[in-house]
Amino acid sequence: MAHKIAITGGTGFIGAALAGSLLALGHEVAMLIRDETPPYHTRLRKVRGDVRNYDDVARLIYEHQPFVIYHLAAVAPVGYGLIAPRQTIETNVMGTVNVLEAVRNFKLDTQTIIISSDKVYGKPLDSPAVEMTPFSPRHPYDASKAAADLIATSYQAVYPWMNIHVIRPVNIYGPCDVHWNRLIPGCIKAFLENEEFSIRSDGSFVRDYLYIDDCIYALIAFVGAIADGDIKEGSVWNLSSHQRFKVITVVETIAKVMGRDPKYRILNMAPTETRKLVVDGSKFMDATKWRPTFTFLQGIEDTVSWYSNYLEHLNIPAGYK
Repeated sequence: MAHKIAITGGTGFIGAALAGSLLALGHEVAMLIRDETPPYHTRLRKVRGDVRNYDDVARLIYEHQPFVIYHLAAVAPVGYGLIAPRQTIETNVMGTVNVLEAVRNFKLDTQTIIISSDKVYGKPLDSPAVEMTPFSPRHPYDASKAAADLIATSYQAVYPWMNIHVIRPVNIYGPCDVHWNRLIPGCIKAFLENEEFSIRSDGSFVRDYLYIDDCIYALIAFVGAIADGDIKEGSVWNLSSHQRFKVITVVETIAKVMGRDPKYRILNMAPTETRKLVVDGSKFMDATKWRPTFTFLQGIEDTVSWYSNYLEHLNIPAGYK
């Protein structure tokens, strides 16, 4: 069944891929767009605005009146949160408040999906972290996402008629991500340019990884579970493929796929970062029946292929056509 769907952050890495998949499935999609972007599908409805501006968000939601809104707009790179903490907090926290307020004020029967992050757990007491694991954020980005999570769950508690779902994905990678300060894009770029890659940590830090296509399948499967009545009320969910690796393993896998000797330098300059951050995504899998379809090796192979073409031809990733 086709639905009206709204997206904030639709020009980002995840949002663009999600919008393209939803349009391909026949859904009616409206997107809040702040920056200049590549051409989009003619069926996409574009609303100019900034998620930090309540009136812009309200216009998107009231005029489109979506069955679902995916709230993806955020200052995403963790490192940027250290450089610009105020903008990070304004966008990630008040952007979420604006979405929740617009749905509340218009009293719409909208399924509000807040895309959060596993970074809210910071240095978790539980490993793997489950949905009820206490937050322990250390960086401004982590704290901003944790604050947004708490606000979203407070709205659900105080306004029980609102359908608010918080999804906390792990590290997402794949084609079209051009944030070079992230591990996988930065490593592939360095190796393609025959440069030495710098590893901030000592290389032993462990993270969960989720390929972009599997992430999109999961987010769409979640809406399907809502439509089918398998998910009937607001809730919190971890999203993970349970594919966990050390940083050094990721770097060596990329080098192997590229047929190169792994040239890297250990900086060991990440004393405040979590050594091991992995989450349990079983609850999400059980409710949606979603399972990842890509192995980490397959995901890296596809990702390397895309970056090779992108950097060779200096194309701007279209996200979707």
